Amino acid sequence: MKHAALALVACVGCKADLPPLTDANRTLDTVCRGPYADTLVDTVPTSLPNASAVLGAPDGTSVSVAANNVITVGFVGLGAITDVSGADLKLDASVPTGSRAIVRVAATNMQFVYAGELTPSSTMFDLQVAMLPDASYVRIVGVTGTIAIDSVEAVHDKCR
Repeated sequence: MKHAALALVACVGCKADLPPLTDANRTLDTVCRGPYADTLVDTVPTSLPNASAVLGAPDGTSVSVAANNVITVGFVGLGAITDVSGADLKLDASVPTGSRAIVRVAATNMQFVYAGELTPSSTMFDLQVAMLPDASYVRIVGVTGTIAIDSVEAVHDKCR
């Protein structure tokens, strides 16, 4: 008993080594790097080439989304896209004539709802259409043609 008490006294202030938090793929990175999507949540097919090109600010590299392809991104560092008057979300994308995609958004519950269609003339979206006060995730579902998406941006939100 005396040895156990000494061991306890000797370890005052000790901390157990804790493993880093992960999202099952890598260490969580919640640093806000601007109003751009910072987390690739998933893709269909899972082998969608260059999928991570959609993350961060527009840089001239893109991911190609064809019919039935899906890409889902998150705004983990930013927290969420908030609904204010006017467009709240912008996709920096090259959308050829005849191409289109469905844009869906979700809060942290991952229940995706329709926010609009990405077309040659429509690359900005209002969360009011989805009837959400904020959205943490954006899903783009290719319908026709092939669309090159460079970035996904929260129009009004900034790092705090």
